[in-house]
Amino acid sequence: MQFMEGPESVAYDEVRELVYVTGLASNSLAVVSVADPANPSVRCGVSDTTYMEFARGVAFDTVRNLAFVADMTSNSLAVVPLPNPPPPPSLPSPPSPPPSSPPSC
Repeated sequence: MQFMEGPESVAYDEVRELVYVTGLASNSLAVVSVADPANPSVRCGVSDTTYMEFARGVAFDTVRNLAFVADMTSNSLAVVPLPNPPPPPSLPSPPSPPPSSPPSC
């Protein structure tokens, strides 16, 4: 399956480092990871000739994990569930407090 054939619109999620790209000619939406800008990778994609024929615009909702794709031909809006976001990076544990020592004179 070819996604992003005739890329039309792009939306960037800076928190998740994902780019959402509509494919006008492929009637599709691609989700691209740009965590490593030198090696972007397609995480997933969806194509639908009924609700995304000539997909023109895209927006996303990180709270509900959805993308919204505007379709030029059927004058519709496709609501696309997105893959679960990657877990946040783990933080290092805080250092242990020094052992308490008895008062000294």
